[in-house]
Amino acid sequence: MAGLDLSGMKKTGFVSKEFKPGNVTARIVDVKFEKKETPLNKKGLDEYELSFYLETPPLADGFVGFDKVFGDPSQGQYTGQVRWVKTSDWPIKHEEFVSKKGENITRSVAVQVAETLETLSALYGKPNWLHETAAKVSKVEDLVKFFVQSKMYKDVYLDWLIAGQEDMNAKGYKVYYCYFPTYKMKVDSFVNLKGKEVDTFNSSIHIVKSKRMTEASESLNNDNDEPETTAENPFETSDDDDDELFDMED
Repeated sequence: MAGLDLSGMKKTGFVSKEFKPGNVTARIVDVKFEKKETPLNKKGLDEYELSFYLETPPLADGFVGFDKVFGDPSQGQYTGQVRWVKTSDWPIKHEEFVSKKGENITRSVAVQVAETLETLSALYGKPNWLHETAAKVSKVEDLVKFFVQSKMYKDVYLDWLIAGQEDMNAKGYKVYYCYFPTYKMKVDSFVNLKGKEVDTFNSSIHIVKSKRMTEASESLNNDNDEPETTAENPFETSDDDDDELFDMED
């Protein structure tokens, strides 16, 4: 029996638009600083998020790219995998607390944002940028704006350690919400120049499972049915769906 002739069949693979938590080489392509609407706003305590849109180096030859504007290739493509990554798993807010040593500690929103921008600007070869710029502005929003306008990060790839929360969308696929490692993860270095030392990703430390994922795991271990998901699931329309795959030719 001769069997099927599959000569000429294109060899294809699939790649997700977004990278997952781990050790990632990527460049910053966009920055977002926004005020979050939370119940604390009514108490006069504003909360913010600082996020970076990261893109990995170009993927294999033959990969067309992901549309920057979905469905409109004329707006250009990202040639690597991308993802928004927050600076923390919690919103940034004014903090006052007593340390284990009994010291009164105050950390403003501006200080927390400045710490991240100072780390990055130093890696981009501008160690004095943060303090020189902070002396010219009165709002933290302007500090972020000047960081974006500087374009110091343009086309500069860094090595990152990306942590995240693992969850499940309504279709039953895993989704990840990424952020820089928290202090509780005891990380020495989460970002550095390419080839320089960055902490090694460890899924048992740097991945936090949501309550939904924990319950699903326990259910499987107990041979029970997985928890049901409904259309009201807030992750129904998440851009992180792992079934959002794209064709890649060798």
